[in-house]
Amino acid sequence: MYGVTASMLMMSNDGQCMIRGGSRPPDRLKRVMIVDDHVLVRRGIRAIIEAESDWEVCAEAESGQEALALARKVNPEFVIMDVSMPQVGGIDATAQLRRLLPAVEVLILTMHESDELVGQALRAGARGYLLKSESDTKLVEALEALAKHKPFFSPGVSETLLKGFLSSKAAADPKRLTTRERQIVKLVAEGNTNKKIATFLNVSIKTVETHRSSAMQKIGAKSSADLTMYAARNSLIEI
Repeated sequence: MYGVTASMLMMSNDGQCMIRGGSRPPDRLKRVMIVDDHVLVRRGIRAIIEAESDWEVCAEAESGQEALALARKVNPEFVIMDVSMPQVGGIDATAQLRRLLPAVEVLILTMHESDELVGQALRAGARGYLLKSESDTKLVEALEALAKHKPFFSPGVSETLLKGFLSSKAAADPKRLTTRERQIVKLVAEGNTNKKIATFLNVSIKTVETHRSSAMQKIGAKSSADLTMYAARNSLIEI
């Protein structure tokens, strides 16, 4: 079984997830949800996790939006989150997920080695940041660290940056995009009109225009093309 969807899940009496047809009691296992838009990546991660006797893949999602919907049903303890996904990306999904489930531990698993992305992940509430180039054992080590509520980062991540975020409160950057601004920049870069974005986010077109204008001013963008370039440089979209 490679994919778990909402239709394949049932809930135990305490609200924890169980896989239909499964025999292992969920209270003896650490439950993980995998979020990545590539099915082969999800299969590989699943194989690594299920080789460990005390871990179980609770669900899989191919986008941040699907992950949020599934999380309400399966209540995962841990989430392995990709960054670049359609519509709701991994950073924004992490922030929303942490508001929905404050106790959940999120591990960002990505191909992008970027101090800016690490900073965004930490601000969103992720406790770990692992590169996809790392070995299978590093993924297991990362999950075990998060199980103890300890941070885990790939060796390539800047120690200076981590100390700044983990040991002290970074000063607010007035030019930093808000979660909503970043979301709208991503959707614009994916080719959506203001009207489509408003419908997707369930807000008014005026609200979209306001956030879009604010984002453009902060990053010095003059056109949609500039927004797309910014989104690509900051791994909001895949190119």
